[in-house]
Amino acid sequence: MLKISNKFKIVLVVILIAILFGLWNNFHAPPRFIYECPNDYKTAEEYIGDTAKWLRDEMDKNPTISQEDLLKTREIEFQTRGCEHSKWDFNERNL
Repeated sequence: MLKISNKFKIVLVVILIAILFGLWNNFHAPPRFIYECPNDYKTAEEYIGDTAKWLRDEMDKNPTISQEDLLKTREIEFQTRGCEHSKWDFNERNL
């Protein structure tokens, strides 16, 4: 039978534990909220609700984030997903 050194056994056990922890954490960690394009929503209420969830998620990840950085992050999300101008743009024309 092939003789395996104790050092190799220890390294193998550590690697297996790391893999198992990674798998466990992947299935037990709360999922990150995925921000969708505004025009993907059927109603303004759905859009507002998911925007609030996204804001909470971003602020949970970085509690000291500034309003300016939140807006920049949101703009990056829009650009990454190729979003069009929002039909839920709440300004004077929609009031």
